[in-house]
Amino acid sequence: MMKAAVVLATLALLAFHPSLAQAQSLILDDSLRGSTTGTQGGGAFQANGWRVTNKNDFIYWRVPALTAGAVEWSVSGLRSNDDRPEGADKNEIFHMYDWTYNNADTVYDGYRNGPYKHFIRKTNVLDPARMDSLELVWVIAPNYTEPDTAILSWNPAITYRFREEWGPDGAGNSEIRTYRDGTLIMTMSVPGTWNPGGHSIRIAASTRAPLYADFGASVDAVYSDVKVWSMSGNTRDNPNGNGSLNDSVTDQCGCASVGADRAPFWIVLSLVAALLVLVRRRV
Repeated sequence: MMKAAVVLATLALLAFHPSLAQAQSLILDDSLRGSTTGTQGGGAFQANGWRVTNKNDFIYWRVPALTAGAVEWSVSGLRSNDDRPEGADKNEIFHMYDWTYNNADTVYDGYRNGPYKHFIRKTNVLDPARMDSLELVWVIAPNYTEPDTAILSWNPAITYRFREEWGPDGAGNSEIRTYRDGTLIMTMSVPGTWNPGGHSIRIAASTRAPLYADFGASVDAVYSDVKVWSMSGNTRDNPNGNGSLNDSVTDQCGCASVGADRAPFWIVLSLVAALLVLVRRRV
């Protein structure tokens, strides 16, 4: 009787919260402490990760093409109101793209004009109206979107944990969500399927950085703990519990919202616990 109840409770949890059952496979795990499994261009390894020493520094990894996936990384050293000349326009933080398009890992035209492209950049003092926001792009050619987040707080002493999830939405579009420290800061969606011929994940500078004196990676930023997952199905649920379309989410204003079509996880857990207590008493 008890075993049957446990099985039923587990099935109830998964029914109410499918993200718990969502398959995900870790395909990249690079701490960046002392070395990297990626291709490095500049920077310096130290005890807490890889430090940017020049605005053109980068690391990239070639991973399997992931129609649905997730990536996380940690970064510190990002400054508010950053007026340093080498990054007064924008600081590059993160990128994904199709490396097979005109050698995009090393050729700017390939990076700039590729059919699959995503980046995150921090806007600095040359654009006062948007300073300290993030500029993002999501390209599945010929469709694209290029929004900005709200203006965010930054402190170089704080290590921020970013997470991004992408995949089909079931309606012919591909969606990508960006989280900072568990808070959803941007959702982008365009028609089509993210399916690059070759998939590169990149931190810090792109091939654009050497062409502009006031643009590139944030000098003294420290990156660590880069992870990439392949995810089955779509990205409508966040397996790390950082928020999803139908689950409790903390948005940019810090307000909590709960999807109307699914019970919050803690309610489901309470119901299952109560069910187990009743079964135990009857036994």
